[in-house]
Amino acid sequence: MEDICGLGTGAGLLGWNCRHSYYLFFPGSERQYTDEWLEEQREAEAVKQSFRGQEYNTYEATQEQRRMETNMRAQRSKVCLLEEGEADLDDIVIAKCKYQAQLDEYKEFSRKFRLPEQKERIYADLKGRVAPSKKQYAIYTQALEKTAFNGLQQSDLGKFKKHIALDERVGKEYYECLKTRFSHGTDIGKALFNKFVEQGVIADSAYLDVNPRTK
Repeated sequence: MEDICGLGTGAGLLGWNCRHSYYLFFPGSERQYTDEWLEEQREAEAVKQSFRGQEYNTYEATQEQRRMETNMRAQRSKVCLLEEGEADLDDIVIAKCKYQAQLDEYKEFSRKFRLPEQKERIYADLKGRVAPSKKQYAIYTQALEKTAFNGLQQSDLGKFKKHIALDERVGKEYYECLKTRFSHGTDIGKALFNKFVEQGVIADSAYLDVNPRTK
């Protein structure tokens, strides 16, 4: 077990993010899972599904889930640091709204792939509620779309990018937030998404540096 499966190491059996386990097997007893059943499961887990332009098999989906949880922990930490540092209230609210957008995406992704949400990974900091109020979040999303529309009306891509990318370091997560809000929102929102985001106009060098796999 130690030589082949790496038992006792972080990268081996029962290690980081490993979903497997092992039990005693007595000669002559019947296996719980046949080779045929295991092969069927492997084939089923190899099937890929699409989510917002990316395809994932079951394993890749669980890894994406872990990535989302890591990003949400980082965003929660950012919110707490802003509050502890008595930052501007607007900056705190925006940070909370970005966290809420990440959480919404996490829930949608988990439902899509029928994966259990592991929110204990997100709330490991024991900081309690970080999300904005429903009213704050509604104002945030409305203001985001209004600002984008004003940028479109002015036909000034520079101003559009400045306003729409409130924090380009958010990268792919913020891009997906835009996609959710715009492509499934109002006609104005859909037009904005199709014109700027879907065509990759805002995916400039700063965006690509954060997300090298999109190159």
